[in-house]
Amino acid sequence: MRAVEGGTPQQSKIGHACTTNEDCGGATCAMVLGRLGGLSDPAPGGYCTVMCTRQSDCAAGSVCSGAPGFPGHCSAVCTKASDCRDGYRCTPLMRLPPVTDGGAAAACQPSPKADGLADGVVGSACAADGDCGNGSCVLNEPITSTTYPGGYCTGRCLADADCGARGYCAPGLLGAIGSCALRCDTDTDCPRAGYRCRAPGGIGRCAPGPKPLPDDVVGRACASDDDCGGGSMTCAAKFGSLTAPGGYCTQRCAVDADCGAGGVCVSGVDIVTLTAGLCVRSCVPPGGCRDGYTCRSPSGQAGDPHGLCTPNLPGMDAGAP
Repeated sequence: MRAVEGGTPQQSKIGHACTTNEDCGGATCAMVLGRLGGLSDPAPGGYCTVMCTRQSDCAAGSVCSGAPGFPGHCSAVCTKASDCRDGYRCTPLMRLPPVTDGGAAAACQPSPKADGLADGVVGSACAADGDCGNGSCVLNEPITSTTYPGGYCTGRCLADADCGARGYCAPGLLGAIGSCALRCDTDTDCPRAGYRCRAPGGIGRCAPGPKPLPDDVVGRACASDDDCGGGSMTCAAKFGSLTAPGGYCTQRCAVDADCGAGGVCVSGVDIVTLTAGLCVRSCVPPGGCRDGYTCRSPSGQAGDPHGLCTPNLPGMDAGAP
């Protein structure tokens, strides 16, 4: 696509169908439209547009669909699906920083093709894409590097119906097509080993996750993982940079439910595949912890009713060596 001469297009055909530039009244006829992340989608029937880096590059009724300061393209504004012609959908724009320049929040962008999974495919085990019918097999999540034990069948989707029975279409990022996941209400709906029911945004879907620690186990003394319920790497000899006297039952976590009763997930993030937190024994300051540990307020405020059992600080806590 070519840049706009003079800073403002002299036409109002942005988003119209085209076969040549002459159809676009001074703009460019694009057969492919780029989006953030260096990706692109075919433009069915052609798409009249111009390059832009700011909203003022685009004519009235169109919006610069790209982050300010980065090359984007002027797109037809929309508020509902019927505003867009066949082959296009009204897509919310992920613009950074948030819209402050008068631009719209959604535009007509190419509607990608959904895979259309058969019933019983989503969430099933797989070793390769061919095991998932029209879909694809996920072995590792590319952003967080999380392993999907035994593989996980998914597919591209625009709506839940594209994912088959019990399927949920999780929205894609940056205007990308969504991906299918297996719906759930509780962990029992995710019978495969290594999977839990995660519910970011309140919608449950089966995703990789640790088996919860048994109730009231977090923070107990231990000599091996067997003392903590048998989960791998659940008996810790260190607590951050401190030695954990007598060992400490814990594990990586995303939400408090990963820690069992009596535990909280510190620094956890309620993201489907991210176990960034650590299970810690809860307590009420100043007591409630075993020898060698002190109940500390995470806020550092006196009188805080919520505390965490952490190793004594040498030379500071009572009873510390």
